[in-house]
Formats: sequence, structure tokens, C-alpha cells
Amino acid sequence: MAKKPSGEVSVKLGTKTHRLRLEMGTILDLEDYLDTGLLKLVQMEMGHLRLKTTGMLFVAMTGGDFTDEAHVREQMHQISPRDFSVLTQKVYECLIVSFGGEFTPKAMTSTSSESTRTSSKKLKSHDG
Repeated sequence: MAKKPSGEVSVKLGTKTHRLRLEMGTILDLEDYLDTGLLKLVQMEMGHLRLKTTGMLFVAMTGGDFTDEAHVREQMHQISPRDFSVLTQKVYECLIVSFGGEFTPKAMTSTSSESTRTSSKKLKSHDG
């Protein structure tokens, strides 16, 4: 049985278009690696996602090895700094649609500050 994507988003970075999606196995692997639920990331404001976390999620969403820090850095170095905000928005959008949510500008900023602080603390150990 083929793995069905949970949600899918396209992002154009430079001249290349990437398909971002999270399959259930990847979601479970990410949660184990981060030692937190991905729903906590969805509850965070988009602007609170660190670039390193965004890069790791981008690699995971494109089927790469997100646990290989050198690979994540290599992928991020290939992206123009002008595209970082677009990448962050699309990674966040993929998180939301992967859990059946609808991506809206309001969804990007609706969060409680307590859940944001809790999620940020857990992620810091992985963001270095």
C-alpha cells in the first residue's frame, strides 16, 4: 500500500519548484527527533520558527534526511536569502494542512504565548 501524503504544498525557490508534504511516517520520525509533537509547531507563530528548524522541516518535507545536519545545512545554502521568508511561510503552511487545517493569515499568527514559549524551549536543544 502506497503512503498517502497528509498534506501538500508547492514552493518556488529561485528557479526550482519543490513539493512539500508530510507523510505519517515522517511526522512520527520528526516528533521522535524533536522530542515534541508537531502540533506544537502549528500552535507557534510562524515568525518563531528558527531558520535551522525551518531547514530541517524543509528537508523532511522534501523526503531528505533531516537528521543529517550537514545535509540540512547544504540544502539551506542552496536557497537564496531572499527566499527564506517564502520558505518559512510554505513550511508553516505545510504543517497546518498536514493536520487538516486551513492555511490563512490568521492561522499564521493565532497562538497563545504560553504554548509558544514551551515549544520554543523544547526546540532550542535541536537548533543549537
